[in-house]
This record gives sequence, C-alpha cells and structure tokens, in this order.
Amino acid sequence: LAALFWETLRLLHKVRPAIIFQETAAFETGLLCGLKGSARFVYRVAHDMDIDRKFISYKPWVGKIYEFGLRNADQVIAQTRYQQDMLKAHYGRDSVIVRNAQEIPDHGGLLPISRRSKILWIGRLTDMKRPRHFLDLAKANPNRSFVLAGNYEDRTPYVRSLLEEIARIPNLEAHWFLNWRDVLSLYRDAAAFVVTSDPAGEGFPNVVVEAMKFGCPLYSLSWDRDELIASQQLGRIFNGDVPLFISELESFLADHQGLERFSSNAYKYASTYNNIANAMREYRRIFQDLL
Repeated sequence: LAALFWETLRLLHKVRPAIIFQETAAFETGLLCGLKGSARFVYRVAHDMDIDRKFISYKPWVGKIYEFGLRNADQVIAQTRYQQDMLKAHYGRDSVIVRNAQEIPDHGGLLPISRRSKILWIGRLTDMKRPRHFLDLAKANPNRSFVLAGNYEDRTPYVRSLLEEIARIPNLEAHWFLNWRDVLSLYRDAAAFVVTSDPAGEGFPNVVVEAMKFGCPLYSLSWDRDELIASQQLGRIFNGDVPLFISELESFLADHQGLERFSSNAYKYASTYNNIANAMREYRRIFQDLL
C-alpha cells in the first residue's frame, strides 16, 4: 500500500489532471480522492454492492477508505435509478445517471429474429451468476439449441461440477475464454438472451446492453433493474420463480409476434439510452460543469 501511495502521488504530480475519474469500489477510490489536490474527483458506481453497504461488510478496512472517497467525491455517477436511491439512502449523496454505453450496430445488418435459433447465456461461472439455472433450462428443453459462453478463474469444486454437467447436456454448446469479437458474434444468432444473475450483486450488466443492441429478447429469472424489462417490454421476467422460468421457455419462443416486439424494443432502447455518442455528451457536460 505504501508503494501504491507514493506511485499514485508521483503520477498525479506528473500529470496534474483537472479531473480524476474512477469506477468500482476500491482502496483507490479513497486514495485518489485524498490526493486529488486542486483536481476534481468523479466516482462512478459499478455494482450495486458498491453502495448498498455490502462492500464495507466484506472488506471493513478497505471499505472505510473507499467510503471516504465516495462521500467526498466532487461528483458521483450512477448506472440506474436504483443506485441513485441507494446512494441517497445510505450516503446522502445526490448523483447523476450515465448508463453503460457501447457502439450500436446498424439495424439493417442484424439477422431477423425469425431466423435466429439459439438460446444464449454469457457470464462467469460463479454463484452470483447462477449458471446452473441455465443448465436446467437446457435440460428441460431438449429440442432447443443452447449456447453458453463463459470463463472462470480457478477449477474449484463448484466450477468442476458445472463443467462436468455441461459436458453431459447434448443440446448445449459451450465456449470458453472467447475474445470480445467472438463473444459479440454469438448475439447475432440468439433468439433469446437468458439472465440468471442474482440481482443483488449486479449493477447493469454489460452483457444485457450487448444483447439489446443486437435485438435479443431478454429472458430473465430475477434481474430487472429499474423494472426495465417489464416497463419497456423487452422480454419476460419471472421474479425468481424457477419452475415457471423453466416451463415457460417454449411458449415464449413460440410467440413469434411477441419475439418480434421484444427484439425491436430492445434494439430501440439500446440505440436511445446505451449509445456511446449520447454517453460521451453526458460525460462532457458533467466534466465541463466541474471545471
């Protein structure tokens, strides 16, 4: 930590930034805020656990340093209204929303939803992502084609058990440690994108933005931050009802008009709210207001 302190101090002295931007709860949040000098410090929330007090319960000492940075930041940026509410409730902090943003592909280059056939899941093999629900979905629908693109850090007993189970599911195609471009190519043939994550640990997952920008209907077990899926008609949300989540997939896919509507709405939402050009305008406005 001492080396990090002096290296950060030397870097800030050399660069002399007007604005320091940092994301994700960490020791560096407090460090950068404390060493900012005349610069403005901007913190952006990455995960809900950054601001629901879970981080400080997991890492009390680091959490106190992090919370110093959060409380004293010149501006705080949230991803969702839920995060705004948590910041106000737990820290008394006002914030602005800048949604996760990406380049949006041309709609004319996307495969029509009627010609797509895969059911897609993308994520890390962790308890929070709850991939086993996706495996159960594949096993319960043997006539459908499922694709899992994942990664993992270590072959823990939990990961080994998942890998063994995946290998036994004939209608499940698995890809590991794909590069970014290969991952994006999987969305193009996805008739539905499945979300099984525990919403308590997520912010606004980048994979959801990626799925929407390729016009993938969303099929979510629990996650629906800011009631986005329900209010914008982007797919189905099951509020944690696992049996219904498992049993309703076939009827969801058989509703061709519904899939067309969900696909169109998803693409339109991403084009409007997750467009990187719009996000850059928001950041420019925020930074200019601070200077």
